Amino acid sequence: MLVVILLSQIYAFQNDWSGGPGVQGPVLAWGNRFWQSQNINYANPGILSLVATLVTPGSWTLRFSDPGGKHHYQGFSTFDIDGDGDKDLVLLSGEIVRWYEFVDNWVYIPHDIANLGTLTGEGYAAVWADDFDGDGDGDVVVADAGAGNPNGRLVFFRNNGGVWDATTITNSSRSRVLSGDFDGDGDKDMLVSNRSIWDVPGIWLYRNDGLGNFTEELIWSPGTDVWRLAIGDLDGDLDLDFVATGCCGTARAEVFINNGSGIFTRFQVPYNFNCIDGMWLNDLDRDGDLDITVATYPNSSGVYRFEALLNDGTGLGWTWVALSGAANAYTDGSIARDMDLDGLADISAGWSNLGYFRQTLPFPTFTEYFITAFFNSHWIYPDDADQISCTPDIDIFATREGEHAIYENRVNSAFAPFGWLESSIMQMHAVADSGGAISYLGWGYSSCIPNDSAAAIFWRGGNTVAEILAAPWTGPIFLPSGTGADSILLGTPCIKYFQYRIELRGDAVNNEIATQGGIWIKYTSCPLSEEIKEDIPPMPSVFRMRQKAGALVLELPGPTSAKLSLYDATGRLAGILHDGQIGPGVFEFRPDVPAGIYMAVFRSPEKTATAKVVVR
Repeated sequence: MLVVILLSQIYAFQNDWSGGPGVQGPVLAWGNRFWQSQNINYANPGILSLVATLVTPGSWTLRFSDPGGKHHYQGFSTFDIDGDGDKDLVLLSGEIVRWYEFVDNWVYIPHDIANLGTLTGEGYAAVWADDFDGDGDGDVVVADAGAGNPNGRLVFFRNNGGVWDATTITNSSRSRVLSGDFDGDGDKDMLVSNRSIWDVPGIWLYRNDGLGNFTEELIWSPGTDVWRLAIGDLDGDLDLDFVATGCCGTARAEVFINNGSGIFTRFQVPYNFNCIDGMWLNDLDRDGDLDITVATYPNSSGVYRFEALLNDGTGLGWTWVALSGAANAYTDGSIARDMDLDGLADISAGWSNLGYFRQTLPFPTFTEYFITAFFNSHWIYPDDADQISCTPDIDIFATREGEHAIYENRVNSAFAPFGWLESSIMQMHAVADSGGAISYLGWGYSSCIPNDSAAAIFWRGGNTVAEILAAPWTGPIFLPSGTGADSILLGTPCIKYFQYRIELRGDAVNNEIATQGGIWIKYTSCPLSEEIKEDIPPMPSVFRMRQKAGALVLELPGPTSAKLSLYDATGRLAGILHDGQIGPGVFEFRPDVPAGIYMAVFRSPEKTATAKVVVR
């Protein structure tokens, strides 16, 4: 076969490793997984650092306060509004949409975006920031349930270099808003919900055309309450799913699995709670998938506590576990995040108090640490607010009636002196015979290298998996603090597979560590003009089941006896795709069924897994 391929630049990024180790590859995209590591903390999305080996819970200090909080406001958080590379603050101060420009640690300049007049009397409103129009700065959206009547609204504020244009997307009641690329087209969409006590409850997707123009689609119109939303990849297929929970009557977790194009199938977790008043996603048990942390009140014994639904990796199988005893002062707003950098997800929480529940082994062991009295708080958000510091400790943002506040984390941690992480092996082209040529290795986002610490990158390549695993690492390339662009030429070998290794070294004298916020490579296809043979796809190293253009692709690393069944949206068996011996290898099944959304279920002696299939 004669192949002529012109040069074209391709970028591959990785800025999240929170999915954990275990994926050697080859993979076509790094996602949020990697192969293996030692002494590395990857628990918080977007940050790699050395792991804390000794933690002494310390004090917390109030560093920021805005007097405009309402007890049900949500969305006090961070985003780079002015596009200068650091994280600013975004909030609702009374009826004013406001952002605070970051100048230095704990030094901010307030800027008012708009005064919205009367917002909902109970504070059922939310603010969220993202770059919705793709111009490099932060835009803002506000969801308002209305002042005790159906006349709510969803308002989009477009940032034009500090000049704000307001567009009312809908005049219907809306009370919560988050963002993410749900349809895989590279721009940020909105996920919006409304409570049953304000107008009609529901969940909507607002699809972005890439320019900040939105089209409304109803995802679910429930007969019950929708109070909390949380976004994440629940089934490991690299698209964004979400969870919704309520707080009126019997509450359950509703799981919405994405087909990759922003079409969702709802599954109800069969476990009853009286009220879920706080909910977030994190890998609580460190098995590589996202679990659901819930703050509940009260159970049949009148106890408020933290509980979890542990994910089996499919997003459909969940196991309940209690995380704490009575926690009556905390179970409203809550988020699971690694507060002390020991690699384990903790819980930060509020209601009448602010505090965090530190996780230690064995799981589930959580110990309460009181921060301060903070009555009537319904929103907690963890982030590293003191940015001119390399230690990525997680501070607490909290909202209550009459105040937005940030408490600085003063937990004392000692870190491992050295650690490393090796990426999954990435196949550089989806087309098997297109070749690959590394042109640059870069780094991005938030590298921070203080004093005598160091961060270094190594890389290697090959045309087979065996070849790349036998190849020595090239490097080190020592990274400076900050961001880099097209900075390091790696040469232009025509290789199919690429892998990187990051090494971090701490500064033991000053107890400081380097952090890595992202890595990317740019490469081009090789200008080949020769007769080459079609590649044989690599043998899968891990089990995977996924949808591909209306077909179901099954990747099996070894032989097994399995049954592959297909169910329609009502749960009725629609067909048997396979029953018997199969593997190892990659297998493709095209269901002969009417158009619709189906669920494939794989069962073998070793594994049970599910995947959605959309037949058009």
